[in-house]
Order: sequence, then C-alpha cells, then structure tokens
Amino acid sequence: MADNFQDPFSCEDQARKNTITEETGEFQEDLGREGCTGYHGSDPKGKLIRLSEIKSEYTLLVFWSSECGHCVQMMPQLKELYEKQKPKRWEVMTVSLDTSRMEWTSFLKEQKLNCSIHLS
Repeated sequence: MADNFQDPFSCEDQARKNTITEETGEFQEDLGREGCTGYHGSDPKGKLIRLSEIKSEYTLLVFWSSECGHCVQMMPQLKELYEKQKPKRWEVMTVSLDTSRMEWTSFLKEQKLNCSIHLS
C-alpha cells in the first residue's frame, strides 16, 4: 500500500516526510506479522481498537497528521464524503502520525471530526 500510494511530493517538510516513511515501514512490518486485521491503535479516550472489530462491508484506512497541510485540507472533505454515503457501507479509520497527542485531539475537536474511528 505504502509503495503504491505514498506521494513523495505531498509532504513539503523533509523531516516530517522521513518520519512518515519510517512509521509506514513499521506498519508494513506489523502487517507482515499479523496481517491487516491485526492492526490496532488507541482512540482519543485511550480505548484500544482493532481493525478486525470494525463491522462494515468496507473500511478505508487513512494515515494522516495535523502537521501536514495536505492532510489538513483532506480531512473535512473525507468527513463530507463519509456523511453523504447512503446506505452506510463503509467505515473510515484514521491513523494519526502526530507526535503530540494534544495536537491530534485538538484538531479532531476543532474540525468536529466525529464521523469515523480515530486512532494514534
């Protein structure tokens, strides 16, 4: 997934780009051990959520950061698209790559992004 869809030009901050590349590599290693359904993370309240627990026909997995301008522009569009789907056939699981929990949760509250599952 990362090899095919990571846009090398979407992140202008080289240090952040390196961090994203490193974290994506760790995710690929996890997938190799557990398979995609074994992926898990903590929501803003600290609850552990596994990808395998999501009960929808399809799940869109989005990796993003509040420090990424492209991501910040994309999230409201994703929210709008999610809210328009009828009937609800797919769920969105966003995975924050933020290093600051406060920046991550503040962005979610500020943008009222309560339409999907948010992990970090």
